[in-house]
Amino acid sequence: MEAVLPDHLTPLVGEFAWHTLVVDPRIAAESLRHFNLVKSTLDQHSVYTGESLHILELACYAHTTGYDLARELGAQVTLFELSRHTLSKGRELAGRGETQINPRLVVGDFHQLPFEDDSFNYVFICSALHHTWRFERVLEEMMRVLAPGGLVFLENEPTHRGFCFYKFRCNRPHEFTPFEYELEKLGIIRTIAEPYLGSRPESLFGMIENQNMPLGQIVTTIGNACDLVGLGLFPETVMGKLEHRWLQNRFAGAAMLKKDIIENLQERIVEAKKYYTEAEAGMGFSLPAEDEVAAMADGVSQAIAGLQGNPNTLGFRMGLSEIFGAPLQLIARKRDGRQCDPNSPRILDKPMAEKEITVRFPASHFQDKAAAFNQRHNMEKDIYNGFSPLVRKVLTQKSLIPELVHDQLSGLQEIFSEQAWCLTEGEYDLIAMENISHHLISITNRQNKTQLQLPMSHAAGDQFVLLLRIHCELEDKDYFNLKLQCGDRVLDGHAVYKTESILCQSVLSRQEIEQAEQAIQLTLTGIRQVGNGRDRPLLYRIAISYAGLFEMKAENFSQTEQQETVFEESVHDKDDVRNYYA
Repeated sequence: MEAVLPDHLTPLVGEFAWHTLVVDPRIAAESLRHFNLVKSTLDQHSVYTGESLHILELACYAHTTGYDLARELGAQVTLFELSRHTLSKGRELAGRGETQINPRLVVGDFHQLPFEDDSFNYVFICSALHHTWRFERVLEEMMRVLAPGGLVFLENEPTHRGFCFYKFRCNRPHEFTPFEYELEKLGIIRTIAEPYLGSRPESLFGMIENQNMPLGQIVTTIGNACDLVGLGLFPETVMGKLEHRWLQNRFAGAAMLKKDIIENLQERIVEAKKYYTEAEAGMGFSLPAEDEVAAMADGVSQAIAGLQGNPNTLGFRMGLSEIFGAPLQLIARKRDGRQCDPNSPRILDKPMAEKEITVRFPASHFQDKAAAFNQRHNMEKDIYNGFSPLVRKVLTQKSLIPELVHDQLSGLQEIFSEQAWCLTEGEYDLIAMENISHHLISITNRQNKTQLQLPMSHAAGDQFVLLLRIHCELEDKDYFNLKLQCGDRVLDGHAVYKTESILCQSVLSRQEIEQAEQAIQLTLTGIRQVGNGRDRPLLYRIAISYAGLFEMKAENFSQTEQQETVFEESVHDKDDVRNYYA
């Protein structure tokens, strides 16, 4: 039986490979924005200050928010992230070393935090909770490590939109296909495809972009352990002219709304079909059928007509957000055994009354928790390893393939031969958000059928995880298929209908690698060619920007579900809320 990467590891590996090279140019601005938001909530609601303030930022990426909190407030800060690379990048951007106050850096999986109960008095996450289907598990972990009286803060998390068919993952707006541009122009792309645009690039890496987190479920999960202090909902950011018109006409009644929704959607869908091509079909894009539109309109019209009362009340805002979706901002305080606060949470842009706090842990409590963690976990280059043993074997060991950098050129040439590949040094923007440093190597193909040789001379394992980050270049409409195989076994494949980056990942046994003489074949074949008078065969272009080969032992892939249950990603969780009204 062929070995496969366990389902719970796939999104982690995808995130790991994505962040190896990607650097968001908005880091500085976003870090400052997060700092100001966190400081504001601390100023208003925290009973802890200075060194008694122990802050945990989850999924911190390469943001420098934690460094600013440590330096400006004197807080004890822990930055938690999946990728060692991004933690190092954040440390570099923050200019670590200018002060003695620096955050503790920890790599790990936020489904299974490596910290003891009640280890922090402020825990926050920004724009990252949606990178899992099991967001409740992450929230529960956040509550567990938060001490009673402490604050939890969520910022800019996408909540489910009932009025969406979720037909496909769309490209980023600046990379829209003509079909996507038309859907946006018609004002229905957030209803047809997804409410928060641009998740396709990440999905090609196996990463999770969960736009189906029900608002009520988030609030309930946090409310099980905390009193809500404030709730910010911003549905207007995902509402267009059509949505605003239907909202204004809510008093016309459900029947009238349903008729108007059906007519407008059907008319626009007919217009959008004119731009639907084989490229969209190949990328898995689709449009809803008439019966789907009718079912959706029925549920949505009733929900809109049911919105009554003052539009500024929390109940109205929550109802509106459940229909059209909304980025969420939330502040809550962990209870200390008392009953729930009887007062409703207030909208964040309104004044919030201070709450009486009956529990305030001494600074020594958090210092002892931090010391216990430091003693239990290994540290390498000032970064603690908080992964489970299984994940640690994949994501933190050194790859058998050298880094694609200039000073590894000789080792790379043994893997990527000069006859098959062109190795060039220089800047190479693989996708819009990437910022590749000048010392990296760009490896492009010279032939449509080529191969790379896996370096096995120092390998001791019996199974291996292969990761290849491949940038596919498309010229005109010369669509092509990319196939990756070892011997006769097809490992991965991708149909290329636009210029984009993908992640190919496979598990290989030593036996099959040796039988294939350590060669991994890459084959590029045309889906169709436009007759443009070419006098020679077309060369399809790909570039490898990351290559990793990691040793695994066979028993790592047969561990029981009980041993790794916290990593399971439930498909049931994501599918149940897809068609909320249909």
